[in-house]
Amino acid sequence: MNEKRVQLRGVSTFSGQDQMETTKIKIGVICSFSTQQKVAEKVSHELSRQVEILAEFGVLEDVIPLAKCLERRGAEAIITWKATAAVLKKHLSIPTIGIRIPYSDIMQAVEQATCFGKEIALVVTSHLSEIDLLEKLHNVSIKQIVSKNMDDLRYGIAEACNEGCEVIIGKSSAVLDITQKYSIKTVFIPYNPGSVKDAFGEAIKIVDFRRKEREKYVHLQGIFDSLTDGVIVTNDKGKVTLFNLRAQNILGMNAQDILGQSINSILPHNQVIKTLRYGANVDDDFVVVENTNISVSYRFILNGKETREVVIILREVSEVQKLDSKIRRQMNRQGFIAHYTIDHFSAKSAASKQVVEQIKSFATTDSTILIVGESGTGKEIIAQSIHNLSPRSRKPFVAINCSVFPETLLESEIFGYEGGAFTGAKKGGKMGVFELSHKGTILLDEISTMPVSLQSKLLRILQEREVMRLGGEQLIPIDVRIIAASNKDLGLAIMEGSFREDLYFRLNILTIRVPPLRERKEDIRDIVLNLLSYYCEKHRKNNVLMSSKALRELESYYWPGNVRQLESIVERLVLLSDGSIELDTLLRQLLDQEITLARNHQQVYVGATLPEATKQVDEGPLDRKTIMEYERERMVKVLSNVNFNKSLAASILGMSRSKLYRKMRAYELL
Repeated sequence: MNEKRVQLRGVSTFSGQDQMETTKIKIGVICSFSTQQKVAEKVSHELSRQVEILAEFGVLEDVIPLAKCLERRGAEAIITWKATAAVLKKHLSIPTIGIRIPYSDIMQAVEQATCFGKEIALVVTSHLSEIDLLEKLHNVSIKQIVSKNMDDLRYGIAEACNEGCEVIIGKSSAVLDITQKYSIKTVFIPYNPGSVKDAFGEAIKIVDFRRKEREKYVHLQGIFDSLTDGVIVTNDKGKVTLFNLRAQNILGMNAQDILGQSINSILPHNQVIKTLRYGANVDDDFVVVENTNISVSYRFILNGKETREVVIILREVSEVQKLDSKIRRQMNRQGFIAHYTIDHFSAKSAASKQVVEQIKSFATTDSTILIVGESGTGKEIIAQSIHNLSPRSRKPFVAINCSVFPETLLESEIFGYEGGAFTGAKKGGKMGVFELSHKGTILLDEISTMPVSLQSKLLRILQEREVMRLGGEQLIPIDVRIIAASNKDLGLAIMEGSFREDLYFRLNILTIRVPPLRERKEDIRDIVLNLLSYYCEKHRKNNVLMSSKALRELESYYWPGNVRQLESIVERLVLLSDGSIELDTLLRQLLDQEITLARNHQQVYVGATLPEATKQVDEGPLDRKTIMEYERERMVKVLSNVNFNKSLAASILGMSRSKLYRKMRAYELL
């Protein structure tokens, strides 16, 4: 079997569970005599697992260099006497397993020692409580020599000899070396095959566990290193405990320069102490390291009840900018991006300024918004401005006009469908606009035209935030900000039975009424000048200069088609202005055409026919009194239809109750 090696921070290990279980285990055995080594070899051959023994001879601290050598030779665990194992644990990174001495072996050694005398010294790792029983059983006196290092052993044996001990019981060659100086008898406790087998079994279990943990670590480290963000983890002292390759590349440092170092020496002006102190996350902090601009975020982690850590996420600002550009290009290709911002909405008039303030205020929330206003007033510009000012600005903006699709097609566009849901359906199905706008914003334009049968399904989406595709059997959760727009009075639609009242109240959480152009005449001048500049550049025409008289002419017009109609007039003006006719005359001709077209088609505005004052441009500006008359007539009509319910009338008319009362007093309706 080929052994696939994975290199991790200079440590070579095997990958794959089958390889891990079949690879021979190397176990170091530190003993005192060759007979002990033979016992270990015999036991290892009897095991079901393949074990390779690496043997050395020594005891206690004298064997530390030899044990380190065994570790370098590939030993994954070390077996030795218990006292020696305790010493080695402090100096090795591999586990050490102490061989247990059965009580029966000690009894047998004491019995052998009685052949040489009644005064016995027993070398032990810790005091034995059963000594009194042994003394009574064999009619001897036993002195315990507790030794944890060579000095303890030398001193203990010397003291025992001075006190008249006749025989020493030990388990290592070090005991023999010392007792020979005092010409005293020595009895050894041999390796017990059963205890050695238990030690090997424990060593194999530990090695298998460590291999599996190492395999998991390699796997997780591979994932960790594959992250496109740099990640550093510090402990509660600000010391680096983990890092990935991306962090190394961003900081331009080697692994050895990062691990174990204080984060202050690596990342200047960091927020680690603040994050630890307050347990709060910090987003998008900026630092400069080696002329590289880095965006840094901090995440507070509490492992257990006391262990506190900080995860530091590093991103090169240049990479973030590239990613942002890529996302926007992708969304552009899909058509799911909001092009307009609040700067595209001219706001010099009081009415427009109020709309701008509402846009800024509503953008910070996630509530549903209803935008009402006549056709051509810029409702989609407002919707896109809200999206671009919101926390969802980097997510999709999807707009659908409910009036341009037949009912069956509109349903599939909104909800999507599974493959084979109907004749002509795509094989793999299709996502609806709600799925496409997940995490972003959806604009349901001309919502008043949505069939009643679909309104109930839309209501469920608003309530549950779940959508089911046509032909599907699974509810798909969605996270989307909903904006609806209408150029018709939804209150009247409710009265007519073409719009559900419960859906209206779900949509009408926040409302923006977009004033028609005739109510924001102070904005016309800026709008016209911006449009002139745009269309002159688009059509490669010389700059068209508009006189103050022409601007006043435009400001005095009624503009039933609002900004859209004004834009059309300006573009025609640019295209037709070739110097052969005076600009003011050309503009008057264009406005005459608009009025004639409106009269011929009996254009209706807010329930009333086009005012007489707009039929002839040469009659001068629109009479304000005529507008007030039509507004009064409409208010009377609405109030009559709702039995003078002021709240409902105000909603239908798109104004507050207080404004309705002011208008009613002004028109002597109270």
